[in-house]
Amino acid sequence: MYELMWSKQAIKDWKRLDRSKYVEKAKVLLGIIEKNPYQDPPLLRAMQGSLKGTYSRKISGKHRMMYEVSEQKKEVYLIGMWTHYHE
Repeated sequence: MYELMWSKQAIKDWKRLDRSKYVEKAKVLLGIIEKNPYQDPPLLRAMQGSLKGTYSRKISGKHRMMYEVSEQKKEVYLIGMWTHYHE
């Protein structure tokens, strides 16, 4: 199991998601990445360029869950989960 660590942005995004129709999908994804952040499916995308080292999963056509993984600490750091990619 990995510990979920939340950025300020991820906390803010969760509040938006909690009031949206996407909350159940987000909860499922959180459960998956807590057990295995590299599980595929559902589709996992390793980011490139300035976002290298982060991973993305679709919540909806517009919204993505972005996170980084620390194997050493067994932590998943949630970056954001409301908008599309941040650069």
